[in-house]
Amino acid sequence: MDTALETPRSAPPVTAESVRPLVWLIGLSHATNHFVMLIFPAVLLLIQREFGLGYAALGAVANAGLLCYGLGALPAGILADRFGGERVLAIWLFGGSAACLAIALADSPLTLALGLAGLGVFASLHHPAGSGLVVALRQVPSLNVARAFGLAGILGNVGLGSSPLVSAAVAGVWGWRAAFLVGAVPGLLLGAWLWRRPRLPQPKSAAPRRRFGLGWQDLSLPLLLLFVLETLMGFIFQGFTTFLPAHLAQSAGIPGLTAGQVTRGGILASFAFLIGGLGHPLAGRLMGFRRREVIFLGTMVGATLCLAGLGTLTGVPIVA
Repeated sequence: MDTALETPRSAPPVTAESVRPLVWLIGLSHATNHFVMLIFPAVLLLIQREFGLGYAALGAVANAGLLCYGLGALPAGILADRFGGERVLAIWLFGGSAACLAIALADSPLTLALGLAGLGVFASLHHPAGSGLVVALRQVPSLNVARAFGLAGILGNVGLGSSPLVSAAVAGVWGWRAAFLVGAVPGLLLGAWLWRRPRLPQPKSAAPRRRFGLGWQDLSLPLLLLFVLETLMGFIFQGFTTFLPAHLAQSAGIPGLTAGQVTRGGILASFAFLIGGLGHPLAGRLMGFRRREVIFLGTMVGATLCLAGLGTLTGVPIVA
């Protein structure tokens, strides 16, 4: 990890001031990433009414995007290493916008699933490329990389929290397709801005590069348990985010499917996701605690109890 940014003699020096716009671009890309991935859950009830799908079928359609979103992460990291994080981020932003336009034009569950799969493929590019870019900035003098990561995380949570509210409000007035059209706009603007920026100098490694690999000798029992827990938490979290707006909308006490019901579900889901943003600074402080596995297991138990409450409570308690 002992790399340095190799700046050509003709290029201006890389300073904290010169890369600050890049840090904001990475954070806004993170916000856009979570925003577009949560449009479908926010308008799920309207899509259900148009195509006549049950919750199992809607879950299968959503999984088309979510599986691509997860499986594309490793190839995304390889592409970012080869072509540079800025270019990969720009490709995701342009491609994600194109996928949103395709979803807005979907005329069947199949074309809807294909559009969501395309969105998942392009959206999977963000986290490996964006995180790699922030890590590459650690050699820039006077730049606080921890704050850069914090800003990117907070902006990502803003996208996570605002998507149900904005998407449900737009869909309630103009229909669910309009929500995806709105979601296509930020990617086009940010992608054009990012593509025009000069790329960072490529890192020069002081140590010989070795091929990525994880041998059987590296797989200890604690690591395997962590993999299993992360897989289960990913399964639960994606199901939670996919069905939370619809679940809260139907628990709000408004009979029938109305625009007000969809909007209320989006508002309550946005409230829940924005509260989750408090976890970023809290987790940063708790990282210094010696028994971090105790905190990890405690959060797993707490999340399990809250999930059980979501399945059994109604009204105000379910929001709490």
